[in-house]
Amino acid sequence: MRDSNGYKVISGHLQYHAAVLARRLNPRAGETIPAIVLESENQATASAMLKMLKFAA
Repeated sequence: MRDSNGYKVISGHLQYHAAVLARRLNPRAGETIPAIVLESENQATASAMLKMLKFAA
């Protein structure tokens, strides 16, 4: 989700950290990761749905 400093990872921390490590090895690698950016008006609903999905699995 967007925050005052840019973006905040809500879920998918492993993909983010893998991209950071890939970029250290090769500056062109890890430039993008698959992501869904939540706008502020949708954050509460999406966060609640994500919590339900985590507990359902």
